[in-house]
Amino acid sequence: MADEFDPNTRHPFAVRGSQPAGAHGQPAQPPGAEPMSRHAAEWGLASLLFGGIVVVSMPPLVPFLLLYYLNGREVSNTAPASAMAVMYLGVYVACILAIGSALVSLLIGIRALFSASWNRQPAGLALAGTLVSAAAVVVTIFMTIGALMIIHAYPAARQ
Repeated sequence: MADEFDPNTRHPFAVRGSQPAGAHGQPAQPPGAEPMSRHAAEWGLASLLFGGIVVVSMPPLVPFLLLYYLNGREVSNTAPASAMAVMYLGVYVACILAIGSALVSLLIGIRALFSASWNRQPAGLALAGTLVSAAAVVVTIFMTIGALMIIHAYPAARQ
């Protein structure tokens, strides 16, 4: 009878068997057991994080827009025209960057979906990243429209 604790005895339920050693003493892998690529998961995670950051960064803009809407008449009447021009430029640049970031995140998510399809990989992170990025695009467009409408609600006084 074979000893249960003998390392040379091969058990059918054993986790480690006696496999021929490969490079550096590691057991050789059977053919077809190469590690799976995580290309789609990595791109999907990038899209999920980037889109999530864009979505989370939009709601803090609401109090600032509300304050400007409530006090905008005084601000636009007392501020010099150059300061208002810099504010308008800053709002336009911020809106373009926000929409661009959301669109880049969506493109990364779509790339992750295609990668999952082409490489026959799980598409969970790719799908989640694409959906969050699509939500980021929608939220960013609505917030941009709202910001531009509020900023232009009070015409600047000509000085």
